[in-house]
Amino acid sequence: MTVLDRSHLDLGDTLHRTADRCRALGVHDYVLTIVDRDLSVVLRLVDRIEAELKDRGLGRVRRLCAPAPLCDALAAHLPALETVHGGTAETEVVLAFADHDDPDATPPAPEVRLSVEGPVGRIHLNRPKALNALSLGMIRAIDPQLRVWAADPSVRCVVITGEGGRAFCAGGDVRSVYDSGLADPHGADPNGTSVTFFREEYTLNHLIHWFPKPFVSLVGGIVMGGGVGLTMHGSHRVVGDDVVFAMPETGIGLFPDIGAGWFLPRFAGLTGRLIGLTGRRLDAADCLYAGYATHRGPAASLQAVLAALIEADWPAGDDRRALDATVDAVLARVLPPGGAGDGFLAREREVIGRTFAGSSIEAIAAALAAEPAPWAREALDTFASVSPTSLKVTLRQLQLGQTMTYDQVVTMEYRMSQWAMAHHDFYEGIRAVLVDKDKSPRWQPAQIEAVHAQTVEAAFQALGAADLVLAPPAGPGLRPGA
Repeated sequence: MTVLDRSHLDLGDTLHRTADRCRALGVHDYVLTIVDRDLSVVLRLVDRIEAELKDRGLGRVRRLCAPAPLCDALAAHLPALETVHGGTAETEVVLAFADHDDPDATPPAPEVRLSVEGPVGRIHLNRPKALNALSLGMIRAIDPQLRVWAADPSVRCVVITGEGGRAFCAGGDVRSVYDSGLADPHGADPNGTSVTFFREEYTLNHLIHWFPKPFVSLVGGIVMGGGVGLTMHGSHRVVGDDVVFAMPETGIGLFPDIGAGWFLPRFAGLTGRLIGLTGRRLDAADCLYAGYATHRGPAASLQAVLAALIEADWPAGDDRRALDATVDAVLARVLPPGGAGDGFLAREREVIGRTFAGSSIEAIAAALAAEPAPWAREALDTFASVSPTSLKVTLRQLQLGQTMTYDQVVTMEYRMSQWAMAHHDFYEGIRAVLVDKDKSPRWQPAQIEAVHAQTVEAAFQALGAADLVLAPPAGPGLRPGA
């Protein structure tokens, strides 16, 4: 039996470890006990348990046993679950793990598959039911393996892909961060997910940014947030024609992180401001024009690129330019020729530059209001729906990032992440989008003009000994021009 309350962290990892122990012991059912008696807390934990079991392919909730005051309410809110009166003061969640329902079933698949095929180290994101959302467990699997491959002379490049076709990676697992932050709003627990997730995710992004060998991303479907962090920092980013790119963080009371303060100001013109402030979705042509993608091709060509890299004639030695040239030659041979084409960003670059040049959100909003283009009205409507505080903090982030190195931006964004964990709007954004799903966030403050300059500057304050300070690794093979 495992005891849960509203402060429980890393629920997904707990369920995974529990499933492994039950398999080893031959246990058929397992009971999670929720000691909280608040209905909203119990509902949130049961919802989270169901989602984690489904996303990880572990099994299902068999039934709920609850005391009389809660039982009827739970039955009304969760009609699909068997709910019975229990004899204790706590709510018991009875789990049936997948292989216990079917003794012949195979164990759940890992969230990320790591392998070597010939000269290629392969990272394959494997949470298709969750659109390959990046979890802390995935980060902790990828990081040490990359360090091994960096030192292994037989691995000539790394390729990252995603399972399922719908998404490469739809972002970071912000729901687990939300749960952790609610339980520890001041970050007092240095091992809490709201602290460790950002610290370890940014460290992984930094490792990819400075990786000494070609890092090739084959991106099809949705790529957002944390998925952008896994790819943008690599040397080669190939998008399929079905790609959907976005950085929608202002809509959940956060900010575009994973190094966006460094790369968005370096996108073509002021397109990075449009992308970061409004979360506008980009297609393949826009990805190539802005600077996210280095190459594009039909979705079906991504597997051909992987096969060609495995079969390529790789040069001996660790000359980084020679390794990159091998990848370039493969991409030139496999992918059809063609540039960004006449995409939205290319067509509207001049207007984007004019409307997003302002030094404040108020100035940008005024410029958008004066612009007759329909997309400008859409952007203005987005300003009215996302977090006003996130808008102002994000603009300041992009202004500061223009003159910063990537490593400096990592430190800045970690400070911002911990500020956000202590700020109302992140929790309200996640509640509205992922928990209650009413799509009606109540931001504090609710108006752009009510966001004080002191609030914005607080997001960038140093954390002292808790700061995340990373430097480029020593040695040869750094990505040219990084």
